[in-house]
Amino acid sequence: SISSGGFHGYLVKPLHMEDLRIVLAMVWAQRTSQTPRLITRQVAQGEQVLGSTVHHGIDARVLVVDDNPINLRVASRNLEKLGCEVHTATDGRKALALLQERDMDLVFMDIQMPVMDGFEATHAIREREADSGVRTPIVAMTAHAMAGYRERCLQAGMDGYITKPIQLKEMTRVLHRWTSADVTPTDEPADVPTEPAESPAPEGLLGRLDAPLLDRAQLDEASGDDPEAKRELLDMLQESGTHQLAQAVDALGKHDLPQARRSIHSLKGAAATVGATRLAQACLRMESLPSEPMSAVRRWLSLSNASL
Repeated sequence: SISSGGFHGYLVKPLHMEDLRIVLAMVWAQRTSQTPRLITRQVAQGEQVLGSTVHHGIDARVLVVDDNPINLRVASRNLEKLGCEVHTATDGRKALALLQERDMDLVFMDIQMPVMDGFEATHAIREREADSGVRTPIVAMTAHAMAGYRERCLQAGMDGYITKPIQLKEMTRVLHRWTSADVTPTDEPADVPTEPAESPAPEGLLGRLDAPLLDRAQLDEASGDDPEAKRELLDMLQESGTHQLAQAVDALGKHDLPQARRSIHSLKGAAATVGATRLAQACLRMESLPSEPMSAVRRWLSLSNASL
């Protein structure tokens, strides 16, 4: 609707001077184009990051470990854009097998995974490296943006920490930090951002769900503002989300609350990545419920399948 209204770009308030400068410059640069593209903050930042990467040259072999196919796809696409050789694994055990076969310059490690989680995998990697003198940088990827995770990351042997949803700019920063020839990994504490706790829900079991149904800016970020990639990610969310909802409903029916929480957590991460913020908000509140009310969520999950 913005494009059809004759606009060539937009920014979301509050405005930042650097974003404004870059967007204006890019809009002006295509003033004579017959087919100008819509310039957004995500497009501008992506061009800036890619331009910097081409100039400095990131040449790295990177392993991404995540059991969520959407997060795996977005992270892999970002790294491929940056010129990396990308390898993937869906749990810690598979990551260990890949690292046994070949060396990696950097590992992006999810925390909550089946079979072997990120903390267990990192601990096993560090034990294996103890006699070799080699240390592969490992950066956690997780939706838990809480200060308490700093200690857990350090104890497991991780070197850094980025929060989901995954951002191209953050991945680029991490790559430059840990793969530059003049940078040697140290025991410096992982950078763990803090996030204020969500206020208690005021209405009903889950409270009022007031987040936007779709955060288009986040979808632009995840897809690189590519229409085909947007469709692919939304299709993946519908397919995987339907499966995860069914898993959660089945688990609640069997009174398996840990499995229900794992399914809801996975759906939350996928929804946040593609900008389905209201669904992510609902999953966050469900995941935080104590055991007794969790069983009452079963009907809501069944109804959510149609909404998805």
